[in-house]
Amino acid sequence: YLITAKGEDEITVRITDDRNQLLRLDRHEVKGEFAQVYNLKKVNGSFTIQVSDKNGKSAVVNN
Repeated sequence: YLITAKGEDEITVRITDDRNQLLRLDRHEVKGEFAQVYNLKKVNGSFTIQVSDKNGKSAVVNN
């Protein structure tokens, strides 16, 4: 999964499994353009990726 962002902001990437257990939590400072690949092939079952900015705006992808 490729996460991208543009602009000047701090984003938080939160990945949880189907039991809402935290698998990964990353914070990134975005200055211009940002991209990060997350390899989730080893995750058993479904998962959720939530990307949010410092103002609370977020996007969620469920798999």
